[in-house]
Amino acid sequence: MGDDVILQYRFNEKTGTVTPKQPSAVHVKKDAGPRQLVFDPNGHDVFGVNELDGTVNRYQLNDSGLLKLVFSYSVVQAVRMTLLEVLHFQRSIT
Repeated sequence: MGDDVILQYRFNEKTGTVTPKQPSAVHVKKDAGPRQLVFDPNGHDVFGVNELDGTVNRYQLNDSGLLKLVFSYSVVQAVRMTLLEVLHFQRSIT
C-alpha cells in the first residue's frame, strides 16, 4: 500500500522468474489503496478491491496479460443509497 498501483509481471514457468511487463504498473485513483485481485474464470475480467476509498474496480485482461480499467464502483455510495431507500420506504409506510 502507498503507491496506488497494481504491478504487472510476466512469469516464466520454465525458469520460475518474473520480469516486469510494459507498462509495469496500472495506476488506480489516488488514496484508493488497492488490496485484493480476483480473476474471473472467463479469463478476461479481473476485479480489484480498494480498501481505503471503498471501491471495486473491474479490469479487462488482454491477450498480453495487461490490465485495462473498465469501471470503478463505489461500494460506500451503494450502501448509502440503499440505506436512504430503506429510510424513504419506512417513512412512506408510516
